[in-house]
Formats: sequence, C-alpha cells, structure tokens
Amino acid sequence: MMQCLLMGSDEVFLRYYNLFRMYEETGKIRIAGVSFTHMRATTEFYSEILGYRNILPEELDYDPEWYVLVMADGELSQQLTGMLAEAGIPEKKIIPYRVLLIWDLDIERYLQLRADPPTVFANNCIGGILFNRLGLRFQSPFINLWLDQSDYLRFLETPQDYMRQELVYLRDEYEEILKRDYPVCGLGDVELHFNHYADFDQAKAAWDRRKARIRWDRLLVLMHTEKPEQAAAFSALPYEKKLCFVPFETDDPSLCYLDINRPEHHFWDLVNSIAGDNPYLDIVELLLECRVRKLSVKRG
Repeated sequence: MMQCLLMGSDEVFLRYYNLFRMYEETGKIRIAGVSFTHMRATTEFYSEILGYRNILPEELDYDPEWYVLVMADGELSQQLTGMLAEAGIPEKKIIPYRVLLIWDLDIERYLQLRADPPTVFANNCIGGILFNRLGLRFQSPFINLWLDQSDYLRFLETPQDYMRQELVYLRDEYEEILKRDYPVCGLGDVELHFNHYADFDQAKAAWDRRKARIRWDRLLVLMHTEKPEQAAAFSALPYEKKLCFVPFETDDPSLCYLDINRPEHHFWDLVNSIAGDNPYLDIVELLLECRVRKLSVKRG
C-alpha cells in the first residue's frame, strides 16, 4: 500500500476527492494528510478537511516512507516539486496526481517502475509522452523530436557510436501544427527533427543533458512504421526489449498491431495517443517489461 501526503491545490483535491477515496477504499493507498500551500487561512482554522489531517507546509514532519502526491498543474506543480526537492524529499517519492488518472493503474507495479525506470529510444514523441504521463524524469535524449524511420533504423544498428558524436545544426524547417520554424540537427549521417524546440541552442542543451542519463543496461527500444520491410528490419535488431507499432496484423513478438479504427488520423498520431489519455495499452507494463497488455475496454 502506498502511504502518501496530498499537497497542492484544494481545487484539485476537491475535484478528485472521490477518486482518492476509491483508491483508499480498495486498499491501494493510505492518505496520511493534506497540505494546501495557498490556503493558509483555511489551514489555520481547520485541523481536518473531509476527514484528513490538515498540515501547514512549514509544519510538515515528512516520513521517509511517504510519497507526496502533487495536486497541481503547470507553474504551481513545478514550484511545489522544486520546493519538495529542496526540502530533501527524493525525486522518486514525488508523484504528480495525474498518475492516478491512468486507466486500470497497478500502483505496486508503477512504484516498481518509478524506482528503476528505463531509457526509451523512439523515432517520435511517444517516449516523452510516456515519461510525462507517468510523472517520470526524461531518461532519454529522444524527447520532443522525430526521425525518419530509415535514419532511426540506421542509428539503432550502432547507437553508442552515434551517441559519441556531437550534435550539429543543419537547417530550419517549418512546423505546420505549431506554426513556427524548428531546428533540424545532424548526428553523423542521421537527421533529428527537434520540432518542439525554438532554436538549435535550446535543442542541443536538452539533448546533451538527457544524453547523460542514458541507461544502456535498461534500454527499451520503440518504433512505429507502416512499411512491412522496415518492421522486419526492426525485428532483426539485437535488442532484448523492443517493440514496433504497425497497422497490420502480425505474429511477430517484436511487433504490435494497433487495431484502432480512426482513419481521420495519421498512424503516428494513433501511436502517440496510446501513451496519452487512451485506454488501450497498459503503459506501466510497456515500460517495465516491454510487454503489451491490452486493456479490456468496450467500443461502441
């Protein structure tokens, strides 16, 4: 059972109160107390809120066994996370509340993943979406960027050789969705499209920072392609944990057929959607074991 303190916005707490109670009633979590950082008057007048002990932030006597659920979004979430880190609370103990919104979440398996997360290589944004959805630090430089499948397959043949090379600026290209230019960079003979970055300096700083976090002993390799020949090339690569999403049926254990009928969407968009708010795959099992468990969700 995960023992936790809820800290942050009373609005988030009240919005998801029934969800927190459900997790408690089913024995998945135990709430040690709540702390609202911007509700001092309320905190001073009420020792309890809806049955939970109410704690002033400066009076918090943190138990090392606790996890802290940050009940906030955006800037407030960043502020709280920074404050908790400065107070000496380990990063793995600070969890965004949105994790509890994940479909069919197995909390014990999630905490196991959080204690020992992998590095994810991917040819599009799915790795970053997975890390963000699960509240994990980016342990891969393949975040907020994409590669052509042919370039990505070439990179995967000798990734450590490529990672020893310096990232260089090649040119700018226009991003249709974001309506702005972005830097295209070179890593040897491979091109990386940093479509979520404004300029080369920003892209390179993020790349170098996250490259240092690569765990070669905990590597998960993901890909998507609509071409059977590229899927076959991926399947032949010598990685223990690898998975390629494809839009066609297959018996190959390295390939996952996405049976999602949404013809108005590009296939890459469908791949990204399974990492977001989509009840299709168990994303904890995907990162923890590279095992695809499809959730049982009825479709109309």
